[in-house]
Amino acid sequence: MKRKYIGIIFVIMPLIIVIGCKQNVAPNIPSIPYGNSNGWVDSTYTFSTTTTDPDGNDVSFQIDWADGELSGWSDFVSSGTTVYFTHTWVGPGDYDIRAKAKDIHNNESDWSGIHTIEIEVEALQAPSNLQIEVTGNDSLSIKLTWNASPTSDIDGYVIRLNDVSLDNVTNTEYTHNNPTELGTYRVRA
Repeated sequence: MKRKYIGIIFVIMPLIIVIGCKQNVAPNIPSIPYGNSNGWVDSTYTFSTTTTDPDGNDVSFQIDWADGELSGWSDFVSSGTTVYFTHTWVGPGDYDIRAKAKDIHNNESDWSGIHTIEIEVEALQAPSNLQIEVTGNDSLSIKLTWNASPTSDIDGYVIRLNDVSLDNVTNTEYTHNNPTELGTYRVRA
């Protein structure tokens, strides 16, 4: 008698489960920094920028001040928040500043477009009608008087005698008692 075997073949196919992991995307390129287009050496100016992150991550910003300095990275803020930076240029010139963003995963955007600021040396105006009165025999006194500067938005005057400088003299008169050296006085607004 012949036996018949019924065989059951189980074919096990490898089951591959793909769990979708969305890869983090860098923030969008920030807006061109917004702020003054001209200014003065040694004055501080404020600029703002913003961006969004496609993943909704918090973002941090950095500014290239175009004078060899980069700002530090800002604190992380919510996507879409405007951030403000301040900077002072120490030399005259045209500076093309730009912004960059990164998200909490350190994915960085490209640099923004540029915003040019022209920094100039502030022209100081000499006040008119400078008068010098010298008095005294044993103790010398030099009194300087002048008319107010035509520049209406000045903070004060600068008086220089050789290497000595007095800044922000707020009135139109200055008396130098017992000077230890003689030289040239310069008064500027």
